[in-house]
Amino acid sequence: MTYRMTASNFAENRPFGESHMIKFLPALALVAAVLSACASSAVTISPVRLSQANIADIQGKAAYNLKDPNSAQFRNVRAVDKEFSNGRKVTLVCGEINARNSFGGYVGFSNFLGTLENGSFVLIGVASPDTDWLYRGGCS
Repeated sequence: MTYRMTASNFAENRPFGESHMIKFLPALALVAAVLSACASSAVTISPVRLSQANIADIQGKAAYNLKDPNSAQFRNVRAVDKEFSNGRKVTLVCGEINARNSFGGYVGFSNFLGTLENGSFVLIGVASPDTDWLYRGGCS
């Protein structure tokens, strides 16, 4: 007996559902960014002073997709300018975020990473336990 994959059973038999893959897209994007950065290693790294407006923007955008955005707690939020040997410059923003889950309990701090582009924060992603190591070194 042969097994035939049809459109109706394809979705049931995929190893990863769409929601599972979407969860890892930020991590995949980060890996791509890290690999491209490795091709031209950072020449200079300098700290960036964040304004109160920058911090408010970062906190609002990092908490936006949480179950309870109003419960978000932040620590170690910082930014660095990285200039690479190929002349490319990027301002990376790193920090840690904690928020309540559906049961009302705090889940613990997770690293997040983003960039400042024209003074506006763009979130790359928030680490999960599986991808935390990817996010830790972003601002180092």
